[in-house]
Amino acid sequence: MYHGSSSKKANSIMNEGFALGKGQRSGFMGATFTVDNQGIFLSDNKQAARFFGEDRSGSPGEAQVLTCYADTSRVMPAEQAPREILRLGVSIINKYDNSNKSRLAVRDWWRLLDRGEFVSAIKKMGYTGVSFREDAFLNLPGRTYLIFDPSTIKIRGKQGDGINNVRDFFASQIQPELANE
Repeated sequence: MYHGSSSKKANSIMNEGFALGKGQRSGFMGATFTVDNQGIFLSDNKQAARFFGEDRSGSPGEAQVLTCYADTSRVMPAEQAPREILRLGVSIINKYDNSNKSRLAVRDWWRLLDRGEFVSAIKKMGYTGVSFREDAFLNLPGRTYLIFDPSTIKIRGKQGDGINNVRDFFASQIQPELANE
């Protein structure tokens, strides 16, 4: 998978790894606002990751795309979200927008995945992340993933990780006690 960001931020990630902190989101009419990140966004499409990296860096030449590996076996596809998660999401959106929706739009997922109460409910169900297709308006191929625990994401070529390809990633996932059998 891929993560796009400014070159400065990408260099920091390569040195220190991913970490949760403050993030920037784009809003209506070009407005931006700050959120508390609930995970790390990745894409299975390099073009989509570059798009988001350029958006965050403000300049196409300042964007960098990192190749990452993450276990997606316990990631919840938004299209298959359990009924109680969908109900909670609709409730949050209706309260926030003072609306009366009965279904979630794709763009609602972005907002919900910045909400600690929503992400906590998904985590309690045993999921390690969420995946979804981007809004058709953006015309971006592939899926976007929010991986909740940044320490589970391995970055290709990061010093000390020993992860240079997918085989290295899978070898790193084997528990030491099983590797000795």
